Amino acid sequence: MDEAFLALLLADPVLSERVGRRIQWGVQPPGETATAYINLQLVSGSRRYSLDGPSRWCSVRVQVDVWADRTAEALTIWRAVENLLSGYSGPVGAVVLSMVRLEGVRGLSERLNETARLTGCSGDFVFSWRSA
Repeated sequence: MDEAFLALLLADPVLSERVGRRIQWGVQPPGETATAYINLQLVSGSRRYSLDGPSRWCSVRVQVDVWADRTAEALTIWRAVENLLSGYSGPVGAVVLSMVRLEGVRGLSERLNETARLTGCSGDFVFSWRSA
């Protein structure tokens, strides 16, 4: 699921224009100096069960953090993420995603040093997935 979720974001032309390939699970690599980027974090996940036992479907919550040096840029990137993911269902590589839902949005702010500050948006996307 991790690779498919990342691939979905990396394939989007609007995100590619704004952040290039700076979309990572965890944190950006050391030495990355560009200020517009997206970090992904798996918050929780579980397998679905029925009376017959485990199903093929798993549920997951992924936190998506958008960072930029200007609020307007962070909001533009966030809107692109939300437009891509909110309500998405379908195959992505070797997995199928089912009804991606946005649950909760937060503002982000972090001081890098005395003069530089990053701003951003964060939200949790909840969805089900299974192998294709």
